[in-house]
Amino acid sequence: MKKMITLVLGIMLVGGVEATVYVVPGGTGDGSSWSNALGDIQSAVNAAQVLFSTSSEAQDVWVKAGTYSTAAAPVLMKEGVNLYGGFAGTETELSQRARGTDPWDFTHVTILDGGAAKRCIEVAANFPAVYVIDGFTITNGNGQGTQLNNSGGGVLLRANLKLQNSIVTGNTTTGNGGGINAVGGIVSNCRIYNNTTTSGTIPAAGGIYAAPASGFASLIEHSLIEQNAQGGVRVQAAGNSTLNSLIIRNNTSTGAGAGIYTNNPGSCTITNCLITNNTGNNTVYLNKGTMVNNTVANNEGLIYLASATNTGELYNNIVVGNVAKATTTPVAISVVAGYPAGKVKFNATWPSVASYSWADGSDSILLTDAATAWQDIAFIAPTSFAGATTDAVKLTEIAQANWKVGSASLAVNAGENSYFPAAITFDLAGLDRIAGARIDLGAYELPEGTTAPDASPENRVSVAVGGDRVYISGLTAGEEVAVYSIAGTMMGSVKAASEPVVVKLEKGIYIVKTPSQTQKIVVR
Repeated sequence: MKKMITLVLGIMLVGGVEATVYVVPGGTGDGSSWSNALGDIQSAVNAAQVLFSTSSEAQDVWVKAGTYSTAAAPVLMKEGVNLYGGFAGTETELSQRARGTDPWDFTHVTILDGGAAKRCIEVAANFPAVYVIDGFTITNGNGQGTQLNNSGGGVLLRANLKLQNSIVTGNTTTGNGGGINAVGGIVSNCRIYNNTTTSGTIPAAGGIYAAPASGFASLIEHSLIEQNAQGGVRVQAAGNSTLNSLIIRNNTSTGAGAGIYTNNPGSCTITNCLITNNTGNNTVYLNKGTMVNNTVANNEGLIYLASATNTGELYNNIVVGNVAKATTTPVAISVVAGYPAGKVKFNATWPSVASYSWADGSDSILLTDAATAWQDIAFIAPTSFAGATTDAVKLTEIAQANWKVGSASLAVNAGENSYFPAAITFDLAGLDRIAGARIDLGAYELPEGTTAPDASPENRVSVAVGGDRVYISGLTAGEEVAVYSIAGTMMGSVKAASEPVVVKLEKGIYIVKTPSQTQKIVVR
């Protein structure tokens, strides 16, 4: 537990001291404890920054559940300060915050509300080290603040500022990034949904706009980006952007790039992403960028490789079940005139690209027809329709879909290992990315030595990892789940009583055994 110290101007600190500054709704204290908390987040950030400048140790601000208005001015983050929400107001450790099933799901909700008058949170400069914003619901922002007005409706990030375990919803802007403008920085384990932009530039990205300057980078990872208007993610500018292990679904655009749009970024790597049920003139618009091991299915809109010089590249992807907007005509990949050969390899696509001059022969594993291609890929429980929806029943279907493949899928062991970035070692589910001799196609890897679940009753169970929790779905009441260490020692067991079964584990590698399957998992 961090040492608590009273916040008094001019306080002398011994080197290495860390402090926690506390905030509660209506607080009138000095911030030294929950019972003597401040009532204003900005005042707490400013006080913590003073302590950082004296001690050179990062300081934390803990904010109790409640709604905090930013209608007068956004919260301005400062170097050396970490900002945490999601507290009941009694905790002494971060780990004591009550959590739900998702990384952004806190029992005690801390809300930043822009009141449709200001952005909710922002930063003025790049940071030399990583500091975090964690555990907030960010809503009703309109992209106005002291920095880069008319963009980043809810949040403005710069290099080394990390937004994690948070919800960004109901924000808008007249420019880029209805939810977030990431001029560098990191978005991790967040849900970004129901944000929009009214910009005349389509798509200006209702969800996230990533535009790091040269020498800087944006990382967007392990997040759910859904139901945003005018595109899920847009990437451009001279810096480097990485999109990894994202679920991008049910976003819309009146133009291009309903899921992802790249506009000649310095570099852009897209890996382990599940891109489904989006609607636009195309689903992915690549004007430079490399897509490796993604699943792009049941969208209204194809993948468009938009430049013969700023080439988009596609390796080890699954691209099936997509149709042209407002039609039932199957589509997969299209290219601009003059697009070079050799940039589209080892994908499973329908319609097949094998017959086109720009395609590679390794893209020929799906050749018969749309129905056969769908069967050959063998998703566990995909959605039954293409494109975005607002229908309640279909929204439930999207939320419950399982886009992993069965062991008989032609996607298993069909990829080329050398295309996958060596720095990324896990798939979308948190399992080892290359489990066998050859990488599997798509966002998920079939664990080596196990049988993936399929649609049959005896293999109905799904195991997923989120943070330090393991979620086991598909069990019936009374069935037992056992967890073993990688060395084979039983760590414990539990009988299913509700759906899903949730098991909390420390970091490590485990074996989860259910009546129908055994699966290796990694808790990070």
